[in-house]
Amino acid sequence: MTTRAEIKAKILRLINKSSSYSGFHTDDHINDAIQDAIDYIVSRQFMAGEGWFKTIATLNTTASNTVALPSGCVIIDDFRYKNGDVYVSIPYDGATGKSQQTAASSITAFPTSWRLVQRNIYFDPIPAETGTAYAQIEYMGFPTALASDSSSLDSQFDRGMENYIKWRAASMLMATSGKPRRDWEQYEFEWMQAVEQIISKRVRQTSYVKEFDG
Repeated sequence: MTTRAEIKAKILRLINKSSSYSGFHTDDHINDAIQDAIDYIVSRQFMAGEGWFKTIATLNTTASNTVALPSGCVIIDDFRYKNGDVYVSIPYDGATGKSQQTAASSITAFPTSWRLVQRNIYFDPIPAETGTAYAQIEYMGFPTALASDSSSLDSQFDRGMENYIKWRAASMLMATSGKPRRDWEQYEFEWMQAVEQIISKRVRQTSYVKEFDG
């Protein structure tokens, strides 16, 4: 698999710099450009509902109105609550115009809805049954790929993603140095299209078409 150090070397070659280059484009500049490229295309995949960045996790609940969201949670696809041996999907409800229990209320019930309050999932009333792994959440979050020079692209990143990162990062670096290369935008766009086409066809199904523009 390709490491971040190897991708950085390809970016430097593209902008006609050697691996020992120590000029305007510092190591941090290049790392930031690589991270920007990853974050951008992953954000598009969030909007498309792409499952490569999806996680299914369980949450512990207590006798309170709230349970904290997992670290790194960006988009929630589904939230479920344990009922016997089954996690039952619970609908989201903003609770606009609805009565709410006071702090002194002793009423509890199986959750029939939930809503977001800051970084918490909020129930009203308090769940009647709570405990370890009583809630299940299906969510998407940003990957931790290429966090260091020795780290590699995650398995979901193929050669198409590597080339997209290379062209987008190099374009950003040239633009920040006051020498933008508009002709490189076509290569960046073509590789982004290739990545998204591979994603759309990876399971060889004839289901819905992913819409990467939201």
